[in-house]
Amino acid sequence: MNLSRTLEECNFILAEAAIVEAVRRSGRVSVHPRLQHALLIYDQIGKTVLSELYNGYIAVALANNIPITISTPTWRANQERLSEAGILSDVNADAVEFLNDVKAPLGSWAQWISVGGLIGCKNDAYSPAEGLSRAAAEKFHSWQIERLAQAGVDFLLAATLPSLDEAAGIALAMEKTVLPYVISFVINKQGRILDGNSLEAGFALIDSSCSRAPLGYMINCAYPTFLNPEAQPQAVLSRLIGYQANASSNDHSDLDGAESLHADDIEDWADRMLELNNRYGVKILGGCCGTSAEHLECLVRKINSDIAGGMTGKTLRQQMIALLEGQVMGARDLSSALSVREKEVYTHLAHVERTVTTDKRRFVVHPSRCIACGFEFKKRKRLTRPSRCPKCKSSRLSQPLFQIL
Repeated sequence: MNLSRTLEECNFILAEAAIVEAVRRSGRVSVHPRLQHALLIYDQIGKTVLSELYNGYIAVALANNIPITISTPTWRANQERLSEAGILSDVNADAVEFLNDVKAPLGSWAQWISVGGLIGCKNDAYSPAEGLSRAAAEKFHSWQIERLAQAGVDFLLAATLPSLDEAAGIALAMEKTVLPYVISFVINKQGRILDGNSLEAGFALIDSSCSRAPLGYMINCAYPTFLNPEAQPQAVLSRLIGYQANASSNDHSDLDGAESLHADDIEDWADRMLELNNRYGVKILGGCCGTSAEHLECLVRKINSDIAGGMTGKTLRQQMIALLEGQVMGARDLSSALSVREKEVYTHLAHVERTVTTDKRRFVVHPSRCIACGFEFKKRKRLTRPSRCPKCKSSRLSQPLFQIL
């Protein structure tokens, strides 16, 4: 899945919930003291545990026809740790192959799964003082970033970053690839990066330091309320594309190494996440420590219920009109919201266009665009997405978006 295009076309994208923490608490396998769950792809029981987790999260997306992002189990698979452990296998490439095998049984639907090549900071994710300088980070992380990029991931993701300097160095290394990349910070209850920097300062520094800026920024390993979104400037909200939240609102110092699992009410968690999507436009939502498929199911149920709110008693086309009066949506968004096939959406849209025109409203079509060369299909009359760009012949095209004014 092309994550850049999906972000343009969809208002909501699901992300996986806990992986490494869920594996650690499963009791079925042991994680490596330095590499965490990275080596489980070589163990039959480990592969089974990982596959069950990924498949469980994908099943939530599949059942609701929602795109999803999943990340390679390579958070700690950097060159230094692999070398210390005496591992000669290409763990990063093998992890990508493992996730491709997870996707394979889904056939054509697998196109809606975006695989992120995941890296972490060098040292403790909750100790910003241990973070690398910008130059050291660029050098240290380049090895793993290059291997994940060469293995064919859809995008690169650096997650649970407590230090702005190290994050900036990672961004400099990631921009050298041709892939879109995302920087994800861990924050405190005041909505600041753990090293004390504000998100506004962090985003601005990285954006200005890179010739090819990140696709966007995310937050992970923090309860939704930690963001304090009402206090964040638009400069932050406009660049924040995702949030993978802990199940607990406890501080990191209380959670790190805790023997028992802490979790807040799942309904509250989902409501807080829904608010991030509805009020602040955060599109990629998923879970981190303590979360499970149940959290994702609750979130998706609330998303679907919110979209369908006020639709009782209306025909399908009336519901479609009501949705398009409030927001810009693509056929895939409408398909998910109304539980109809995407092909049927286009048929109904043709009737909707005639209806609103008769009522002297405007049916606005934001045309498809070629991702490769930027060509816009401004003169196209059909509502469906074209198959190929007439200028560069690429098939990487965004879908048209619709709106009623």
